[in-house]
Amino acid sequence: MEKIKLLLVDDDEILAFIFANALNNKEINCEFISKPTAESGLEYLQETSDFPDIIFIDYKLPGKDGFDFLLEYEKQHFHEREALVFMISSSSKQEMAKAVQAFSFVEAFIEKPFAPQKLRELIKYYFPKAVNV
Repeated sequence: MEKIKLLLVDDDEILAFIFANALNNKEINCEFISKPTAESGLEYLQETSDFPDIIFIDYKLPGKDGFDFLLEYEKQHFHEREALVFMISSSSKQEMAKAVQAFSFVEAFIEKPFAPQKLRELIKYYFPKAVNV
């Protein structure tokens, strides 16, 4: 079974807890990293030698927001690393869909709140080799 690495960039501690619990099972082989700000997420990406396979970035963050993160992500050519990037937010779908279209490397927008089962389904869909069947 393949192991994947997931990075969540979100200041919502409850969502980080939900992600951690959803991924803390024998069904999915996943290393989970959580960063509360765009700056700390970007710093992590600059320093890691083992780039995440999947990144979830919140739109509304303290300091730099999710779009600032995506601009810097693109500027530093992180998008060339082929990680799946999802923007998450409780903002309107129409507002986020327009913004996400500006970045071709963003896979999709996911509206908050979302159930742990949805996270597991996304991982099973995109990374079937990380799932213990």
